[in-house]
Amino acid sequence: MEVDERTVGNLMKLGLTKYEALAYLALVQLGSGTASEISRLSGVPTTKLYDVLSRLEVKGWVEVLRERPMKFRAKPPDEVLTKAIEDVVKAGEEAKAMLREVYERRLDMQRSDVWMVRGLKNVEDKMVSMMKRARSSIILTLSKLALDILDEVSEILMDAYWRGLRVRVLLGGLKKEPDLGGVEVALMKPALGLTIIYSTLIVDSSELLLVLPIGIGKGRPRDVIGIWVRDEGLARLAEEYVDVVIKTSRL
Repeated sequence: MEVDERTVGNLMKLGLTKYEALAYLALVQLGSGTASEISRLSGVPTTKLYDVLSRLEVKGWVEVLRERPMKFRAKPPDEVLTKAIEDVVKAGEEAKAMLREVYERRLDMQRSDVWMVRGLKNVEDKMVSMMKRARSSIILTLSKLALDILDEVSEILMDAYWRGLRVRVLLGGLKKEPDLGGVEVALMKPALGLTIIYSTLIVDSSELLLVLPIGIGKGRPRDVIGIWVRDEGLARLAEEYVDVVIKTSRL
């Protein structure tokens, strides 16, 4: 039998194995035939053919003629292909609906979490908590207004550094870099015109805490408010900004 590889491939897309496709094509040409005739025309080994024909019968593609010797007949292509196409379309629609549900659940899980943290003590507690559970990286930026917290978190930063995390600190309002035991420290130059409003903390490229002052009195904020976000896109954007500021500060 001259095999149309494209037709064989299309039948396989409808759920047949290669041997099943070859056997069915042979039967379409024969009309009906014995196992030896089907094997000779299709090229399917006789040792495998009965199993192949049995599966085709179960799938509804062939029928067995109760004759001696036993013969097999292909069911009309329009009949079997219409049903096979309907089955594939139905299976595809069911799979699409299920996968859409899974995909949308994942999107829901990945949507940004945003929380407000009010009050200096609560903000500092949140910063400490984030730093302590960091697993890969910490970026901390402190303006002149926020430098007081540096003493409180310096040991946490150094501990993270010695645990193998990448730790970077950007500070404003200082003329000399503090010694943080190997932690990468950069000082923001006022002349650059770049400012950190109060402080920023980025952890593991996925969590961002932006701290803003609420009013300034006697050189200090009256209070602060923190905006905590779990969003990889925003966290990485903030990281890129800090990287630019650090590089610029060293020019």
